[in-house]
This record gives sequence, C-alpha cells and structure tokens, in this order.
Amino acid sequence: MAHLRPRDDVGALLALWVAALTGLGAWLSLVGGWPAWLAGQALLAVALAQWFVLLHECGHRTLFRRRRLNDALGFVAGVLAQVPAGGWRLLHARHHRWTGWQDVDPTTRALAPAPRSRLALALVDLAWAAGVPFVSLHYRLRLLAPASLLRLCPPAGRARLLLGLACHHLALVGLVAGLVHALGLTGALRLVGPALLLSWVLLDVVLLSQHTHVPQRVAGGARVRPVPAAAQAAFTRSLVVPRWASALVLLGFEAHELHHVHPQVPGWRLRQVPWTPPGAVPWWRWLLGSRRLPGRVLLYQHRLETGAPP
Repeated sequence: MAHLRPRDDVGALLALWVAALTGLGAWLSLVGGWPAWLAGQALLAVALAQWFVLLHECGHRTLFRRRRLNDALGFVAGVLAQVPAGGWRLLHARHHRWTGWQDVDPTTRALAPAPRSRLALALVDLAWAAGVPFVSLHYRLRLLAPASLLRLCPPAGRARLLLGLACHHLALVGLVAGLVHALGLTGALRLVGPALLLSWVLLDVVLLSQHTHVPQRVAGGARVRPVPAAAQAAFTRSLVVPRWASALVLLGFEAHELHHVHPQVPGWRLRQVPWTPPGAVPWWRWLLGSRRLPGRVLLYQHRLETGAPP
C-alpha cells in the first residue's frame, strides 16, 4: 500500500475544506433569519463531525506525510471536536492493538459480558430510544479525565500527556469564553448548541456501526495475543454510502474494515484498496436495523446471538 501514502497537499486541502465549511456554517447561523440559521446549523454540525474525522486521521498520522503537521492540526482538530488529541491517540492506539478482544480493548470493555442491573439496562434502552448520543458523550467525558488515560500511558510519557491535556483544556475554555464574550451566552448557545448536538448524533450513527453488535472474543482475564490487523475485519463493520457522501461528508471514515486492515492508508484513499469488505452494509440498512433493536441488545449482544440484521 506504499502508493497510497498520505500527501501534504491533499491533507491541506481537506483541512481547508472543513475550515471553510465551519466558517460558512457559522456565518449562516449569525446572519439572521430561520432558513439561514437552520442551513448554518446543518453545515456546522457536519463540520464539527469532520473535525473529529481529521483528528482521527492526524492520530494515525495519515492526514499529512510530515509528523509535525499531523500533530499541529491534530491539536486544533481536537479542540474543535472537544477531544484531546494526545489522549485520543493513546486510547485509539490501544483500540487498534486489541480490536477483537472485547474485554481488553479499552473502547469496548464497557460492552463486555458482565452482570447489569435492571435499572441500568432500562436506562440504556431509554437513552437509545430517545436518541441520546451517549457514545460521543462517553468518549468526551472519558478523555477529559486524566486518571483513565494515565493507566494506559507508560510512566515516561505521562508528563507529556498531562501537558497536552492541560493545553487542550485551556484552548477549549478560551474558545468558549471568547464566544460568550463576543455573542453573549444566549448568542453562543444559538450558534453552536444545536449544531454540536447534531454532530454528536451523526458521529454516534457511524461510531456505533463500527464495532457494536458484531461478534467479539472475550479474554475473561486470560493472557491473549492481539489479533493481527489483517484479521481484524471480522470484528468490524463498514457502511456503504454514496461516493459524494464519503468524499464530502464522512471523508472515508465509514470504510472501517479497510481502515483496520490498512491503518496506514489515509481515509480518503481507502476506497482505492482493491478489496471488498465482507461486513459492509448500506447505511440505511444499518440505521433502520439498529433502531429496531432495544439498546441493551444493540450494545451488549452480537448479531449471531439475536438473529438480528447486521
């Protein structure tokens, strides 16, 4: 896959595209009138979700060829996506290492078989039925807390991790304070509130599709070996979306099987890999099929146990 390496010019073009979409969405949200505001919120929601995708690319160092460019834009993308870049890179690296082992992968450990109270299951069903973007909320709350990340970080890297988290928090607080100072609390909420919520809902649709309700292994406390990248497609799902949606909205983020098998390939080039993912499903089939399931079944069981659509 050496011919599909990152390119600095394309990385810059993608960053400019997301920045322009962000600016256009903010401008439309501020110029006045409900039609303009609604269009602006829709565009801003897509842009905020795309900042998360750019953070993902920078975390893999596949947006640009040069490491410093990935680190610099990754920090900016992390602030705008409300996800600390350093913490995300650490957590996501562990995810790729342990994909397939549900109770070892730190991003799926909470979904592994375990005793759960009726109240907890009822709350999960209620949150899923109400459309609460709990995956996006969980990611952000977990990555904002240093204690959970320090357990994953080698001692030699903890000072750097804490410094990165502090810089992220300061930048995010400064951004929020600047918006409130310039627009007032009501104006700031009107500008970013609905768009932020919509971006989390959009991301939840994609994030839940990637590893949820897919057969996984359970280590059960035993010492296990990581599943090689070439075999991780069995524990992953991809969404099939129109080409324009992949190129302009999701930036290749939906091709998750290809991403796990070839994590060194930029998302925008994954569709050039000559391989058809076996777990790819049309986006509408995933959306409708997942909404028919109770939250407890979607999260805590896999499709072979329930006979549900993938």
